[in-house]
Amino acid sequence: MVAVRKIDLQDGDVLQLGEGAFPPAELPRFIDQLRHVVGERRVMVIMGDVRQLSEADMNAAGWYRK
Repeated sequence: MVAVRKIDLQDGDVLQLGEGAFPPAELPRFIDQLRHVVGERRVMVIMGDVRQLSEADMNAAGWYRK
């Protein structure tokens, strides 16, 4: 049985997918489907550990240190 949980994604949220959640080649398809769900909201999708993001990646996503 698969556990299902509702997620209310907001603009600027990060969706962290565990490594092995699905094949990396399927990520573009997942992103395309996610666009239908989130509409105009901006959501960052990360496969693996979010702590592995570089400062450049975070800056590109709009995460600036204050």
